[in-house]
Amino acid sequence: MRLVACVSWGNWSLQPYDMWEISDALKLHRDFHEDDTPELYVGAIDPLKVLPLESGSAWKRARRSTWDFLKKWGRIQRFAENDSYKMLKKVDCHSELITLLRRHTILEDLSQPISYHNETRTIAGSMQFLMNEVADANPTRQNPVAASKLLHVTIPKLFTMFDNPMCNKFFRTRASVVVYCGLLLPLTQSQIKVLDRENIRPNQEKVCHDSWPKLVDEINWTWARRKSA
Repeated sequence: MRLVACVSWGNWSLQPYDMWEISDALKLHRDFHEDDTPELYVGAIDPLKVLPLESGSAWKRARRSTWDFLKKWGRIQRFAENDSYKMLKKVDCHSELITLLRRHTILEDLSQPISYHNETRTIAGSMQFLMNEVADANPTRQNPVAASKLLHVTIPKLFTMFDNPMCNKFFRTRASVVVYCGLLLPLTQSQIKVLDRENIRPNQEKVCHDSWPKLVDEINWTWARRKSA
């Protein structure tokens, strides 16, 4: 299955090392929801709907839900509660940019410019800036996997999630901010176009009901962990 991406990172053809078949997509989606934990996902989104976090109770709730989500959903190795808290503080610090980005979706042309703190970047450039900020919250090591998951629950219609198994299956490399912004996001846009064309859309009865990035992640996550026959 060949996917062509023409997005804000340039006009180029993208052919992943490996890819699920469109005929498998519905089954992969169903299989994901057999093991889904919707309360954990929704519990991470709700405390971050209003930013910045101005009260002590809001901080306490967001801190706990973020840690629970990243620890249990993310299955991230060498990741401590303090790492989660540092990432949350970075998110809160950039609440103005997040408000701007929430006006957009992954379906848009990400080369559109937006202004933030007297600087103008494209939507894609702003996403990469924010991804770097959150991934670098712990100065001892970058954690793009946790950053992608936290930014997804913060802006569910724009950021998708990824991890090392998925990254290795698609691109034969480990996850990084560069791979996320330069490869995974364009691939996600292409996948959405293919799924939409085949009438495979977010399930209105599931938590992915209004988020294309969530639907694509569910398919990619299940496919990346599927054992070879």
